[in-house]
Amino acid sequence: TDRAQLEEDEIPAETGWLVRLFTNPVAVLLVVVGILGVIGARAALGGVAGSGLGPTPQNVGDWWQLQFESWHAISQGTGVPAPPHVFPLAVLATFLGGNPSLAVTAVMLLSFPIALGGAWRLLRVAGRLISHLGAPRWLLLWGSTAYALVPYVSGAFGDGRIGAVVVGALLP
Repeated sequence: TDRAQLEEDEIPAETGWLVRLFTNPVAVLLVVVGILGVIGARAALGGVAGSGLGPTPQNVGDWWQLQFESWHAISQGTGVPAPPHVFPLAVLATFLGGNPSLAVTAVMLLSFPIALGGAWRLLRVAGRLISHLGAPRWLLLWGSTAYALVPYVSGAFGDGRIGAVVVGALLP
């Protein structure tokens, strides 16, 4: 009886996050959908430009200069402040070794998996508000995938509208 009591009291060994990931079918499916989304967004590799996003500067110093100067030499000159996406992109590009093109590419590529995870968490909480069991996992997967695809199917990704892509990823 002492031996049986010891076995019941033992704490199971921690298997690690990788084993837990591969033993959870929903987690595996989310990872596969995220990888497919990044593969689908491979057009963002390299320079991203469109009607909503001008060409990326050669170095990150140009973005910092645009952010902090009070007068911009565009056409005849303007005192309009820098666009709101300049500061976060300049910070990210600084952390990525001063490569502005890599910063824009990272934001555009990572927008899908971030939106997917955020929408999954939001729908899971909303499902628990409706029922104590929560929403079915297939519904969470379809809903979060549909939400994560909104910047792509609305044309924001293809036009280079980085503001709409970032808001879509961070909103949930």
